[in-house]
Amino acid sequence: MKDDLFNYLESTISDDLWYGFIETLNTDPEEWKKWFEIFKYQGYGPLEFKSYLESIFVEITDIRSLLYYYCCKGTKYNKKTLAKCTKELRDTINKWVNIYGLSTNPDSPTTVTISRVAAAYLEEVAEILIKRGSECRIFNFKDVTIPTYLRFSSAPSILLNEDEFKDWLKWAVENDKIINPEKSNMSNVEKFGRISFNSSLHDEASRKRIREHIESLT
Repeated sequence: MKDDLFNYLESTISDDLWYGFIETLNTDPEEWKKWFEIFKYQGYGPLEFKSYLESIFVEITDIRSLLYYYCCKGTKYNKKTLAKCTKELRDTINKWVNIYGLSTNPDSPTTVTISRVAAAYLEEVAEILIKRGSECRIFNFKDVTIPTYLRFSSAPSILLNEDEFKDWLKWAVENDKIINPEKSNMSNVEKFGRISFNSSLHDEASRKRIREHIESLT
């Protein structure tokens, strides 16, 4: 769970200012909301990005295919990874690269990456995890009770309360140990989860509506 904005800030300001900034965010939820709205991940905002995908006529079937790849393989793709994939998954990535400009380097607000598509289409990710969960890469950990369909990095945007966030965080921390064995960082996992949880992408009513729809599929 990497945030280029924080990496940039950390590299350009003094240690004292950096740690003061993080301390402020950790102690004041309103600060999270303010900074999220100001920067929106270096200009990226899920709603605006979703509108961009619609403007270039990305078909919903292609979005669901890419999100299925995300649920099975995560956000990374390269020759080695694709060589181990099914033809369905290889064709999906190749189509997104050749037609929609899929990239691994988010250098502008409209750069198409797997993680950005997943963040913009949370409901579809959750539906895939419900309908095709047995085919997806979903890790189970001791004492983690968050529903399977909420076990992905941007899920906090549709969590309903602090207790759910804490349970999601248990899963996210253990998941990070597996996908980033040499660079796993519990503090960073929580920080970036908080950004998603405290964002205004979905208000309380919208979160409840999305959750009711998802849970009706179980």
